[in-house]
Parts: sequence; structure tokens; C-alpha cells
Amino acid sequence: MESVSTTIRSTLRHGAILLSGNIGASLLGLLSLGLTARALSIEQLGSLVIALSIVTVIDKLCNFQSWQAYIKFTTDIKYGEIDLNQNWLYRFCLALDTLTAAIGTLLSLTTFYIAHTRFAMDYDIAIAGGILSLTIATNITGTFIGG
Repeated sequence: MESVSTTIRSTLRHGAILLSGNIGASLLGLLSLGLTARALSIEQLGSLVIALSIVTVIDKLCNFQSWQAYIKFTTDIKYGEIDLNQNWLYRFCLALDTLTAAIGTLLSLTTFYIAHTRFAMDYDIAIAGGILSLTIATNITGTFIGG
């Protein structure tokens, strides 16, 4: 019975740590939104939100979760039998992450270019969106999560 009680306390303690981290991140996000809203006009804030939304949607569409495949296909391999330098699956997943990050960045840049030229999106918004698009290029972390 003592063991179950200790396990429950430990689980609750770890859950509280996770919850406090999420609450802290949410509060910092709210603070940054408030500071941004005070620094920008309503039109500029709306433009920033639109640009962030476009980049987020494209990022989610092009982001391949290669860590899931890596974990699924390497769980049966015994410890010591695999070397990450020799592992073709690790290299393939890393190449896939890099390729999808590049495709997402190019797609996002193209979207802002077309929106500016064809749909008369404001030049400043298109430039800000283009700069935000470059953040997609850093999304090559999937393989490292699984590795």
C-alpha cells in the first residue's frame, strides 16, 4: 500500500510541474500579446495575426512527424546493435525533415509573394510574412526527438 501511495504522490507532483510549466508559458504568451498590441496599431496587429496564421497553417501542413516512424521501426532493435552513424532510417528521417522544412519555407514565401502581387496584400505585411516564413526552415527537430 505504501508503494501505491508513493506512486500517486510522485505522479501528482510531476503533473503539477507540467501544469505549472503550461500555465507559465500561457501567461508569458498573454504578456507578449499585450505588449505587442500596445506597440502596434489595430491594423498592424491584425496584419501580424494574419501573417502568423498563414505561416502556422503552412508549417502544420508541411511538418512531417518523422520521429514517430523512427521510434516505430527501431523499437525491435536490440541495444548495441544499431549505430546512429550507420543507421539508414535515421539519415532518411533527417533528410525527410530537412526536405519538408525547405518545401514549407518555399511554399510560405510563395504564398506571401502571390498574396502581395495578385491580391494586393500590403507590402509591409508581405515582407513580415516572408521573414516569418524563414522560421519554418528551422523545423528539422522531428528526427532528434525520436533519436
